[in-house]
Amino acid sequence: MAARSWALALAVAAALPTAPAHGQQKRFVPSLVVSECYDDNVFSTSAFPETDFITRIIPSAEASYRTPAFSALGRYSLEADIYREHPSVNTVPAGQDVVAELGYGPSRRLLLSARGGYTETRSASGLATVIGLDLGQVNAWRVAGGGSLLWRVSKRTRATFTGDWDRDRLVGAEWGSTRTAGATLAHRPSPRLELGLGYQLRRFDFETQPGLTSHVVSASVTRDLGRKSQLTLSGGPRFDDDGIDGEGAFWLQTRPGRADVTFGASRVGSRVLGFPGKWLPGAATTESVALELGFSPSARMRFALTPGYYHTRLDREARQVTVRRLLFEGALRLRRWLALLTSYEWSLQQGDLSAEPGDVRHRIFMVRFASFWEDRSGRRPPVIRKPGTATPEGEERDGVTVKGAPAEEEGVER
Repeated sequence: MAARSWALALAVAAALPTAPAHGQQKRFVPSLVVSECYDDNVFSTSAFPETDFITRIIPSAEASYRTPAFSALGRYSLEADIYREHPSVNTVPAGQDVVAELGYGPSRRLLLSARGGYTETRSASGLATVIGLDLGQVNAWRVAGGGSLLWRVSKRTRATFTGDWDRDRLVGAEWGSTRTAGATLAHRPSPRLELGLGYQLRRFDFETQPGLTSHVVSASVTRDLGRKSQLTLSGGPRFDDDGIDGEGAFWLQTRPGRADVTFGASRVGSRVLGFPGKWLPGAATTESVALELGFSPSARMRFALTPGYYHTRLDREARQVTVRRLLFEGALRLRRWLALLTSYEWSLQQGDLSAEPGDVRHRIFMVRFASFWEDRSGRRPPVIRKPGTATPEGEERDGVTVKGAPAEEEGVER
């Protein structure tokens, strides 16, 4: 797997043009994150939890090339974990991630994009962010790819067509796969109002179990409530092999003064990873709600508190899980290229989707130094995702990535 990731990263870098030309923009951004973490339940067990101090080092690099009509980006990161009390689980690499993205705009009305990536990790919870599961120290991998076409029909109307595929597994368990194809039509009758209508064909496949095909029809309304506030509502029926169900999402963001408040709630179809010797992967329904309260006393400093709640049930098995999570984070930019990041996370997991019976309680305190060899000033986006988007909106701030987001509208775990 490691050889495959290095090969893909080198191929992306080699594909980036090097000859100078008018309108070209080239960028190479290396970065380094060094963190010290206290974990009071290293293996995410319900009984006799073990604590440890973990040193984590994450070097990464990103290269990009842009012209007025074309863009290419490649990114690679490697993670090394060093445990003070459990040296037998020291791992290099403990995780690695490679991403490639291409974009082409032959005209102002048309934009084509393609993306692909590969991830392997010892922290499988990072592959289950939609449902918030705490899966402990388990080797896992995911490969994903997709593309989209954006057509600006007029100044107020646009159509988007998307297709995505991914496959993942925990080592020792069965794999699961997701394929989606969708179309969305959005129209702005006024500068502050946008109406949308969408359709998505969704297919879950599994190594030994029957797959599940779903058809999701949704309508959405996005309303600007002022210069710094926005509301989005979306929802509709889901038709699949097991009957008719509903999906929906609510998203509200406001930024009064130096504060920012984001609230999100959703009910979506998702896919649960299988766990070795415990349960098989399967289709599920996830309900989630989260609130982020942020405050920036200055341009260099930000604090945020994010409580979140997740409830997931398997559609074809009598299994379910509830996760409650509370996250506090702080960020301070020390220099243009250096930031100090702190976070405290508490979680409680109850239900049938745990490595062993019983409640799983987990606390993690982390201090990180992150260095970036370019200016990444700007406001970090909210943790909570806006419906219909793959990532939180806005510019990245200090490279902070935080858990606790509720499921996105599409509901496909990626």
